[in-house]
Amino acid sequence: MGMLKIQNKKVKYQNRQYEITWISDFALHVMKRYNDPSHLIDHLEIEKLVLDAFIIPYKENYQHGLGKFRGKYYQAVLHFSDKTKRCIIKTCYCVYDSHILQICKEILK
Repeated sequence: MGMLKIQNKKVKYQNRQYEITWISDFALHVMKRYNDPSHLIDHLEIEKLVLDAFIIPYKENYQHGLGKFRGKYYQAVLHFSDKTKRCIIKTCYCVYDSHILQICKEILK
């Protein structure tokens, strides 16, 4: 019997490829908040959003991946590790900040 070959999806950021990776604590955070009105997005939907996201700086070592899903703007909190070539998704939630919402409306039509 052959081995099952599985590969994580990759996102491009600053002309580099990063493998999307879930850390168990962050994955659990997303799962626990799925029914929260400020989230309402699951792991696979977040990955799809991140693949097409518009990425902006957030805090030291983190970026926001902005995207639109089910008619709402979302922001994923991402960490891109040059050392491991991984994109770690910390969380994802609806955009409520007026400054980020304005960016979304201008960029994500």
